[in-house]
Amino acid sequence: MTPDDKLQLVTEGKARFRAFLLPGKGESEPGGERKGGLERWEERGVPTRSMPVFYNPAMVVNRNISVLAVNAWKGKPIGRMDVCDAMCGAGIRGIRYLLESGIDGVHVDFVDLNPAAIRSCRENIELNQIPSSAYETHVQDANAFLFSRAVHEESRFAVVDLDPFGNPLPYVDAALKALRREHGLLHVNATDLAVITGVHRQATLRKYQATPMRDVPHHAEISARIVIGAIFRKAIEQDITIKPLFTIARHHFVKVIMERVSSIERANADRQHSMGHLMQCRSCKDHFAIGIDDFLGAKECPACGSSRVDAAGPLWTGDLQDGGFCSAMAGNAKDFRYMAGKQETAKVLGLAAGAAGFPPGSHDVHEVAESLGVSPPSMDELIEGLRLAGFKAARDVINPTAVKTGASRTDVARVIRDSRPA
Repeated sequence: MTPDDKLQLVTEGKARFRAFLLPGKGESEPGGERKGGLERWEERGVPTRSMPVFYNPAMVVNRNISVLAVNAWKGKPIGRMDVCDAMCGAGIRGIRYLLESGIDGVHVDFVDLNPAAIRSCRENIELNQIPSSAYETHVQDANAFLFSRAVHEESRFAVVDLDPFGNPLPYVDAALKALRREHGLLHVNATDLAVITGVHRQATLRKYQATPMRDVPHHAEISARIVIGAIFRKAIEQDITIKPLFTIARHHFVKVIMERVSSIERANADRQHSMGHLMQCRSCKDHFAIGIDDFLGAKECPACGSSRVDAAGPLWTGDLQDGGFCSAMAGNAKDFRYMAGKQETAKVLGLAAGAAGFPPGSHDVHEVAESLGVSPPSMDELIEGLRLAGFKAARDVINPTAVKTGASRTDVARVIRDSRPA
């Protein structure tokens, strides 16, 4: 049986399409036989380069957020809402933009170097009866296509969506150039988590030019900040900067939605104030951020004075979430009740809105409570205790058992200890 024989009709949002359905991890028949004659590239349950055009149901919330982001961006770009689905595959994301963004005149360019992907994409576009005036398809390298559209402002995009296998950085330079100077929106997925989390440390240093940190509760946030920091470094080469609007790290991906900001002054300010390192004290276990220009002088933990301090970075130390944008997406989600995964989507967006405006890092409630030898309080109880003690606090959208706050680890520990029965 060939991969084309296994295509299934799938519905996601308002879109219907035919694609290879990515199976769950390690599905097999009793006795160890591959379930349904699974090929070797199918067994892992995660995408690989050797797979045919596929549909990954685990990414439905990711795609829901993409649709809601474009919907929330309505009215900001001047002119037609032109979208580039730069690694379109079967066209699922771009088709959903056309059917669900709620924007009159939205136009999508579907781009993929794989002719089989574009063939599948065209079939799915026809299946959804999308008029030919609303899209174009291109069998072309994403970088070549984006650079060709970057030459003239009038041919640039309001939205560019990058969803490659693995590392997105090879495409970021072209994507930033292909965005409009004002209110250009960039969606980036990074799926090379073994690299950005530091499992392959040398690859992290080589590809992201950053030192990772794995053995801390907020390691996923560090990974997201490394990705954003690397994108920012690409931006400042063009005398522009970026503004992260939504960030999540979960499952096997980091997703960032950001605005291109065409300002040399803002770029200079962000380099000084929004780039740096996240430091971890191995004595008191507190963490703190330092600016990019202060790294060489950072020797001691400000909380306990210990010199046993490790660093992750350089990375983005500025905001990961824009509260207004995330709240707009969360508010609009009520109009998308047909979405699969709508409850999880709304929950993620609500947490992201609440997590805006906090310093880098978080405190894992279970880890702190265990270090004290007490049972952990509920998240609501801890947040209320921190607020009563004079600190802002909110649930973390990236680590579900952590709290975002300006309080130190010592302050968090004190609140946890005081909340436990004597």
